[in-house]
Amino acid sequence: MTPGAAGNPQRILVIEDSLADALLLELALQEVAPDVQVDIVHDGEAALPAFQAPPTPDLVLLDLHLPRVDSLELLAHLRAQAGPRVRLVLWSSLAQPREVETAYASGATAYVEKPVGQDDLRRLAEKLLSL
Repeated sequence: MTPGAAGNPQRILVIEDSLADALLLELALQEVAPDVQVDIVHDGEAALPAFQAPPTPDLVLLDLHLPRVDSLELLAHLRAQAGPRVRLVLWSSLAQPREVETAYASGATAYVEKPVGQDDLRRLAEKLLSL
């Protein structure tokens, strides 16, 4: 990823209801790229205001199975607002192939499985930063 406008650090918005998953990912991202700004929201209702807050995120990592909100509808809404510049990545520990297909049809840049170990989490952080 390239830095945001005016040389500002990149901004990644993580939409994840699991506090542990969100914090572990944030630590991995900060380890790989200390200048990246990571913002975390824990539900879909907080996602839109966080997304709309400047600066616009360069990447959004969205949990596929959020409570009370259809993540695929949220994805489509984010894509409509973001245009093609923002990378929208869905992640889940358990996704059905049909959900993944629908995610791509709704504008996802990528789908990744949630890693189970710290080394895998670091590799995921590196992958996300290279999208």
